[in-house]
Amino acid sequence: MTGLALAGLAQALNGCDATASDSHYLENLIRTSLDDHPGFDVQSVACPRGSVAQGVVVRCTATLTGGHTVGVRATALDGQGAFHIVASEMLADNVEREIVRTLLERSIKARAVCPEHVKVVIGRTFDCSVTDATGRHLTAAVTIVDADGGFRLGFS
Repeated sequence: MTGLALAGLAQALNGCDATASDSHYLENLIRTSLDDHPGFDVQSVACPRGSVAQGVVVRCTATLTGGHTVGVRATALDGQGAFHIVASEMLADNVEREIVRTLLERSIKARAVCPEHVKVVIGRTFDCSVTDATGRHLTAAVTIVDADGGFRLGFS
């Protein structure tokens, strides 16, 4: 099973007139994308200044409330402000949703709790705690399979 733990495929912000060359626009796009995920309460985002053409990769830094920093990779999909945004850490809520969805496909209702702020490192494995509707506890082993935070699940 493979899932994606992306900060988001962020498209242009609704109602925003900024262009892809506006670093403030990209910083706001990253903030909005990360703020949608529990554990990612963004205090500030910093991106290098300069214009961004299609295919250009911009490396930014998001500082979370409490001082924790997260690297963010933004790839310009076009020159009009659409970016593919990927955090350098797994997004626990995305992983938890995928675990629940996968188990539901097997007719198992469950909830999952995964650690926050696991760095994306291909081959790294971490465990999430799973509890099914009867109170039985399982472990979901999550293996990171690509630099975008794609992962494979195993259960025990």
